[in-house]
Amino acid sequence: METIKRIIYSLLLTILLTPAGIADGQVFRLESPDGKLKIRINLDEGVQWSLQHENDIVLDRSAISLAIKEGKVLGKNPRLI
Repeated sequence: METIKRIIYSLLLTILLTPAGIADGQVFRLESPDGKLKIRINLDEGVQWSLQHENDIVLDRSAISLAIKEGKVLGKNPRLI
């Protein structure tokens, strides 16, 4: 489970920090090797992610961003290369 957490955090951080352009409404899906844990990441005007364990929705379209110095917000109008 710890490995899955690291993968999730790494992917979300990568999406937040990537400076190139993407199409609006892009969706990324990840699944654990046994298929019980599913993550969906939506990139629109912001970054939202959902987490599902088997058939139970644990987290549904939760926004994520990171505020840094000088008022810049990573995750607002995200871009992925």
